[in-house]
Parts: sequence; C-alpha cells; structure tokens
Amino acid sequence: MLEIRSVTEDDFIDLLHLLLKFGEEFDDVYPMPSARKVAFEIENHFKNGLIKNAYKDKKLVGSIGAMKTSWWFSDVEFIAETWFYVLPEHRDYKIAKGLLQELIKYSKDITLQLPVSSGHDTPSLYERVGLKKMGNIWRYN
Repeated sequence: MLEIRSVTEDDFIDLLHLLLKFGEEFDDVYPMPSARKVAFEIENHFKNGLIKNAYKDKKLVGSIGAMKTSWWFSDVEFIAETWFYVLPEHRDYKIAKGLLQELIKYSKDITLQLPVSSGHDTPSLYERVGLKKMGNIWRYN
C-alpha cells in the first residue's frame, strides 16, 4: 500500500539514509554527499519548506523536497525543487506522480521549477502531471 505524507521529526534519520543513497547511486555524477549538510537541509526544509515522503508497505521508498526562493534578478518568488528521489527498485509512475502532485499543490499559484540533473529524464512523467519543458528545467505555472 502506498502512502505519501509530510515528515515528522521521527522520520529524519530514515530520510537522511534515503537521501544519502542518492549520492551512492549517482557517485559518478555528483561529489560525495555530506551527512551533516543533508541533515541540515532536511531540518531547513522541515521548518521552512516542503518535504513529502512516499512509503510502500510502511517502508520509506521516496521523497521530494522544495523551498520558496527568488530569482537572482528579481524579488518574484518561485518554488525550487531541492530533491526528488525514489529508490531504483520502487520507481514507478504511481509513486513519482504522487510526490510530484504534492509539489504542485505546495506551489499553488507560484511558478515551480524542477531541474533534472541526474541524466534520468522522464519527459512523459512530467508532461502527464502538467509540467512544461523549458530548456533543461521542467516548469509548472
């Protein structure tokens, strides 16, 4: 059974381990993640942004995090996705769609930007939830 919900402080350690797996999976693309930095971002997003986790049979299998920010050249705010990660063995449309829909709800009437930087672009998924491609960024609104 799939459950997508907001995190609690009790979820922090499991989320930290999940997000560090992102670093393991993409160690040929990105530098080694710092557990301290990832923990800081989890707490920062918990207090000031969005974190939604996906659980399958009560096991954490994916997460999405985002925060409001502004353009470097403007005071206009937008929602910037920070992470969007699902364990490889659990990647399917239902989980990804559920996490993305939570992100879209969070963005309300504010522009949402979702950069795809892992090289695992899935245009059909993003198009199906209403995002539009803009260069290397997927955008909603």
